[in-house]
Amino acid sequence: MSKSRMGIFSGNKNPMYGRNHSQDSKTRMSETRKLKNKTRDNPNKGRVHSEEARKNMSAAAKKRGCFIKNPSKKIAQIDLTTGEIVKIWNNARDIGEFFTGTRHNSIHKVCKRTNGSNIYKGFRWEFTGEYYEEV
Repeated sequence: MSKSRMGIFSGNKNPMYGRNHSQDSKTRMSETRKLKNKTRDNPNKGRVHSEEARKNMSAAAKKRGCFIKNPSKKIAQIDLTTGEIVKIWNNARDIGEFFTGTRHNSIHKVCKRTNGSNIYKGFRWEFTGEYYEEV
């Protein structure tokens, strides 16, 4: 509900204020709700596809690119004083596991310079432009 309409039907302004639904109305609302929940179910629930149908669906998904893995970006850890690369990490998750108390999304934010700086934990962090694909 929008803020402008907030409170229009609160308290004694509500048409049902001080009233209750009859048992008959409650039963009808319950049955209607049950019917709607049945029709919302997936029509394919419990269906077993043939082997040919599964192959066709798989081929269509591959065409759409559904099975392409999202490769991780490699990240360079650079020494602040010398400017030399200390280590190239395969992904931010590995860095998060190595530096206890570090979350991988923090490393991503630093590499993207979300906060304006790419310095974190005493090192400069940058994406190398290469990708790492897990096998």
